[in-house]
Amino acid sequence: MADQPRKLFHYAAEEILDLAQRGNVLIKGWGAATLLRDMPQVISARVCAPMEFRVRVMMERLGRKDAGAVREEIERFDAARAAPCAPISMSSRRTHGSITSC
Repeated sequence: MADQPRKLFHYAAEEILDLAQRGNVLIKGWGAATLLRDMPQVISARVCAPMEFRVRVMMERLGRKDAGAVREEIERFDAARAAPCAPISMSSRRTHGSITSC
């Protein structure tokens, strides 16, 4: 049973690579960016909304009143999400030109 996640990962990776090789596709997600980082025809872009907009939306969704606390939560999430990908992003910028727009 422990082998199932590994099989699923390999299947998904093969599908993503196959789609990317065919071209003319948009593949969303950090895993795809990592998987495709060595393909020269791939453009990797990260797009995010301005912090004020993100805080306002999350306050509405979560029913929160404290903008400062929501902002801190968003910043912690962003930092945790970005940390493992920092070396990948830097290597992508050197070879293919990653685009980050925040």
